Amino acid sequence: MILMNHSLRILIAILAVAAVGCKSPLDTDAPRIERPVTPPILVVPRSVDFQFNYNGGQFVTVGTPLVRVDTTISPAQVWIDVMMQNQPSTPGRLPSIKEFHIKVDSMSADGYQNDLSNRQGRFLQFVLEATDGVEHTVFADDNQEAKMLVDEPTPKPGERRRIEVTLFLNVQRTPVLANVPKETAVGRLIIEL
Repeated sequence: MILMNHSLRILIAILAVAAVGCKSPLDTDAPRIERPVTPPILVVPRSVDFQFNYNGGQFVTVGTPLVRVDTTISPAQVWIDVMMQNQPSTPGRLPSIKEFHIKVDSMSADGYQNDLSNRQGRFLQFVLEATDGVEHTVFADDNQEAKMLVDEPTPKPGERRRIEVTLFLNVQRTPVLANVPKETAVGRLIIEL
């Protein structure tokens, strides 16, 4: 009886130490991915200004561009789905970039350059016109370069928040696209919230 009583006390002591000394797996300080139950509120901007001019003309939007911004996090994230078509300034000049379609999903306005080479949730599709009039539809890759920089500058007192998107397109000749002239274009998209 004394031995059983003594064993019971030791067992209770061991269980008490174990209960106090053990941590729950939820108490670890390892990074976790938190997924909100409700999707973010995507703000429709007050204005969207496309400034896409280059030495051969300008690009204009086709259809209604979709631009949305998640302002609940910092830096803000943007969703863009826009198609742009080339309007050459010189009659008879054949631009190699006839049109392009940009689609990005939740790209952070952190000021870093992003590659649009068909990554998950973002792509850029070119319609290129060769010197012989043949159209080629290609996606951005190592040869047909497309980079995007999204930044949200700190607003000055009295200014509205805005996001600036800079887009760089660089079309190169490849064995498959031998008749497509090289072309580079840089444009900006100003999103005012």
